[in-house]
Amino acid sequence: MRTTRQLLLGAIRPFEDSNVRFWQLLPHVDSIPRSMQSENVAHALAFCELYKSLGNWKACQELLEPAVSQLDRTVEGKADEDSLYVMSQLADALQRDRQWNEAEKLRREILTLRLEMFGQRHPDSISAMSNLAQTLSICGQLDEAEKMEREVLAFRLETSGPRHLDTVSATKSLAATLWRRRQFKEAEQMGREVLALRFEILGKRHPETISAINSLAVILYSRGQLDEAEKLEREVLDLRLTKLKRWGERYLLLGSSFLEDGI
Repeated sequence: MRTTRQLLLGAIRPFEDSNVRFWQLLPHVDSIPRSMQSENVAHALAFCELYKSLGNWKACQELLEPAVSQLDRTVEGKADEDSLYVMSQLADALQRDRQWNEAEKLRREILTLRLEMFGQRHPDSISAMSNLAQTLSICGQLDEAEKMEREVLAFRLETSGPRHLDTVSATKSLAATLWRRRQFKEAEQMGREVLALRFEILGKRHPETISAINSLAVILYSRGQLDEAEKLEREVLDLRLTKLKRWGERYLLLGSSFLEDGI
């Protein structure tokens, strides 16, 4: 079993275009007991990468909670960078699994520790604040979320400028909160700004650009601008179908090569 685990760990690498390979590995990974998968922090993070790519957030939680406990027993404890990274990964998994109260609690703890370690204006503290604000926004705590997101955006503009991708992401997060607050006019303005910058910096077919098109379409729909919203939604659908078609052709060719090789 340990040999199998080591072989699988060697096969788990970040995927570029598709998680098809991870689906192929899944039955073998699932055959390994969770206690063995999480025997040390590095193994837990590697297996979590696979489960994360497949959307199994419960499995990620089961791997990351013991990892946090292991790191919490080190000399540095929760003030250690590794601990904070694993805690952040666990908060992501909890949020994706819709365990918002637990995610919020953990993100507040991370932000407190970041502020103690680095102060308010350090990039890591700002990232922790941004993560907490997004969680609060999803939970409906919109006043606190908006306040934090405006603070994050002001910092990003000051330190990185308006064209940096971190600044663009901060703008998109604030636009989402404003949309939830039904402040559609300002949300639309920010949504258009995000789309223009992502289109220029990343190109039309980048996933983050497609996400920006979709977000703007949602805002426009909420404002009753249905013609433009429909046009953008059709564009999103076309871009995503094109990408799926490209994946399908790629893995059809891959499967053919396996058959030719007798695999």
